[in-house]
Amino acid sequence: MEMSTSNNTFDLNVRNKIMHQYLELLELNPDIKRSTAIICQDEELIKWFTSKNIVSIRPGINLGRKNDKLNQKYTHPNTIQHHATMYVIGRGITDSSNQLAVAQKYRKELFNYTTE
Repeated sequence: MEMSTSNNTFDLNVRNKIMHQYLELLELNPDIKRSTAIICQDEELIKWFTSKNIVSIRPGINLGRKNDKLNQKYTHPNTIQHHATMYVIGRGITDSSNQLAVAQKYRKELFNYTTE
């Protein structure tokens, strides 16, 4: 529903259509929450999904960059107010020379927070 790259095809109109279709699907089949997830960066939507026990995946997490040459826009873990169920880190780990240590650092940064 939302990507972490600039100038992607998921504008507000597309996002709203996807959201509308998803909510209709939930009304018809409430158990679908167990087998689906929403990819999202919007803090308020993540908060809403969490309140409804809907799995949310937040892409574009990076400890050291705000953007890159591939139009990727990143979020630093300490700026996150409403935590998603899962995170996509990608290049934050794969570009590292010590991927295990960096993955552990991300885990600590993302999951050492107090819940609301």
